[in-house]
Amino acid sequence: MKLYQMQDHYKTPFLTKFPDRPNSAPPNLPGEFHIGGIGVFCGGNNMALYEAGQFVNPRRLSYMVEGHPLTLAELNANWQTNSQVYDLGYLLIEYLVEKWSRQHVVDLIKTFGDISSVLGISVSEFEAGWYEFVMKKY
Repeated sequence: MKLYQMQDHYKTPFLTKFPDRPNSAPPNLPGEFHIGGIGVFCGGNNMALYEAGQFVNPRRLSYMVEGHPLTLAELNANWQTNSQVYDLGYLLIEYLVEKWSRQHVVDLIKTFGDISSVLGISVSEFEAGWYEFVMKKY
């Protein structure tokens, strides 16, 4: 059984059924995929937020305004109940698409979020670049 199955329209993965854990994420894969070797931002969900135009203005998020953006690791913390990833999902995908391309988003999904091999930068460089992009744009 394949771990991921590609949807034709969005080209993003969604989890298929696991025989030992129906309707749940597989062991060691929090959310839907990993970025930068750490589990983060549920790629399929964030791509869906981006495609649906579900934008949350970062100027309404105190931690962004105060200069304390969440790291990818923090976004992944308590991923079952952490809703902040949905506040920032659109912005994460927007940054990837505008700085790199939609194909890079697909490539991140295919590589389970290997930022260094797909984007050629470290996770900390990605985080800093993303925050700078958001603050300049919004």
